[in-house]
Amino acid sequence: MASNYTTNYELPLWEPQDSFLRTEFNDANQKIDTALTAANAERIHVGSYTGDGTTGTRTIPLPFTPKVVMVSGQKPLSNITYSIFTVAFGEYCHQFYGDGNSTSGNVSIVENGFQVQGSYHNDNGTVQRYIAFR
Repeated sequence: MASNYTTNYELPLWEPQDSFLRTEFNDANQKIDTALTAANAERIHVGSYTGDGTTGTRTIPLPFTPKVVMVSGQKPLSNITYSIFTVAFGEYCHQFYGDGNSTSGNVSIVENGFQVQGSYHNDNGTVQRYIAFR
């Protein structure tokens, strides 16, 4: 049995004279798995929302303030539906739309979420998917 344990997760630390118990390894591995799962869950958030058709600013809440947000969806126009993909990080935003692109987009990072402005990424009934990185 371990005679010492780590400070943060109480993982076993064995001295040369200590005997090993399988249960100590299993318990330690479970603690490590739980800690890694929680750490990754706090760093990446994947989700979707359905556009509501408003042309003003709409905030999409997240469990943290992201450093990078990528939003992918569609923009229907007349009889054509364009794909639209936007990347926002810091003050920079780049939008890929149909067969063109722009260095100015309509996605901005805000505290605990991101905002979409205008009808891009918010057309009524269109599903928009995003991934946000802490």
